[in-house]
Amino acid sequence: MFASHRLKSLWNLHTSNMWMTATNLTNGIYTRGTYEYPDKGVLQTLSGPLQGWSNASNSPSGGTNYWTTDAGTNRRSWRLETTLKTTVTGAQPPIFTQSDFAKKVAVTYATPMPTIDSSGVSSKVTNETVSLEVQPVLMPGAVLQERTLVKTNVATIQTSFYWPKEPGGIMIYTAPLLRFVETRITGLTTDPIVLTNCYSQTYGPGHHNFTEEFIFEPRLDPGVPPATLAELNAANIQLIYVFWQGGPNAVFYVLGLDQKFRPLAAAGP
Repeated sequence: MFASHRLKSLWNLHTSNMWMTATNLTNGIYTRGTYEYPDKGVLQTLSGPLQGWSNASNSPSGGTNYWTTDAGTNRRSWRLETTLKTTVTGAQPPIFTQSDFAKKVAVTYATPMPTIDSSGVSSKVTNETVSLEVQPVLMPGAVLQERTLVKTNVATIQTSFYWPKEPGGIMIYTAPLLRFVETRITGLTTDPIVLTNCYSQTYGPGHHNFTEEFIFEPRLDPGVPPATLAELNAANIQLIYVFWQGGPNAVFYVLGLDQKFRPLAAAGP
């Protein structure tokens, strides 16, 4: 869940037009790219030739690109792993495009990053990996979902999002997120917090959607006013993690600016 949130990113990659031979692959398949990602609450962008990124290199097979961002305790060592195909058989066309290659992004953190599970057990990780997918498009038949997540006398979160249209012939399956619509958080700040962009909202479906996890990080949404962010900072709130399994109440945890988790509770006098 936290890997999906922290490594959420938007990619636009350009490839070489070449024969998939070992000699040609030594320099990798990508000529240039643009990569947007959140870091320390701010959206960052890398662009240009991948070989020009900081400490850039690639594996001899051409399937893995390496680079780093930041330095010292904030250093992140990145890998873009592309599952390459170099041969075809039978009637398969001898031409590949990017859609033929699965991609993953992995990162190693110089400073371990905090996580928590639905039972409230927190830990820290030094490595995280996510798969990259083509950006989904909202199509006819998408199923609107609405949730009201309540921490009694403390906060209420109303969130809406889409699942894809149910696949034909399947009675029960686990629906993934297609797109968020909006999240409205009341009770934590003077004015409601309204989130609308993808980076500030993350959804994790459990088996058959019987349970659901959410992460909301207001500082990643440019529509949240500075005064509201200042209130959250004063309350030591970086993000909110919510575990929901039906019913009116949910389990809420807060990650503070001190990188420590705590149960969400009413503010003191």
